[in-house]
Amino acid sequence: GLRTTVGRYSTHGVVPLSHSRDAPEPMAREMADIALLAALLTGAPPAQAVDLAGARLGVPRRHFWEMLDGETAPVAEAALDRLREAGAVLVEVELNEAVAVSARIGRAIHMGEVLDDIAAYLAAGGSEITVEEVAAGVASPDVKASVALAVAARRDRAAYVEAMKMHRPALRRLYAEAFAGHGVAAMIGPTTPRPARPLGAEVTVRWNGREAPARAAY
Repeated sequence: GLRTTVGRYSTHGVVPLSHSRDAPEPMAREMADIALLAALLTGAPPAQAVDLAGARLGVPRRHFWEMLDGETAPVAEAALDRLREAGAVLVEVELNEAVAVSARIGRAIHMGEVLDDIAAYLAAGGSEITVEEVAAGVASPDVKASVALAVAARRDRAAYVEAMKMHRPALRRLYAEAFAGHGVAAMIGPTTPRPARPLGAEVTVRWNGREAPARAAY
C-alpha cells in the first residue's frame, strides 16, 4: 500500500473519519501496480524506480519495531535486508518525544472530527439518516466505545482545539527535526505489529502469547 500526504487523492465518495487525517490510497500485490493506480488517480506520469545506493533511511526501532508478532517480524526484517542489498544506508532513529505527542493528539483529532464529518457526508449525499441514528445503530462493542468518545468530544471541543493549535504543529516540528538531525530521506517501519486476525477477534487478540486489546495494533 501507499500512503501519501493528506489531500493528494480526492476523498469524494469515501466515508470520512477525520478530514485532517483521511488519506485514501491504492493497495495492490505489486508496487508496479500501485504506481499505475497512483498515476491514474492523479493524472501524473507513473513514478519511476530510483537508485537507493547511498540513500539514508531511518529505522525507529523503539515503538515501531517493538513487540512484533512472530509472523510479522521476519517479514519486516526481510524488507530491511532488501533495502540494504539495494544500497540503502539504514540509520537507527529515536522518535520518543514525537511518538508521545502523537499518542496524545491522534485520538483527540479523530474523535473531534468524525461525527461532524460523517454528518456532512450524509447531508451531501441527500441521506435522510442522521449521524445520531448512525451512532445509535452501531453494534460492534469496539466501534461503540469509539462512538461514545466521539460524542463526548463533540460536546467538549477543548481537547480538539488544543491538539490542532498547539500539539499538531509541535509534532510536525519534532518530525522535521528528526529527519534533519539524522539526515534521512524517509522513516521505515511495519504498518502493523501483527497479521490480520479472524472476524470476531476485534476486541481482544492473542498476541505473542498474551491477550491484548485489538487497539494495541497501530
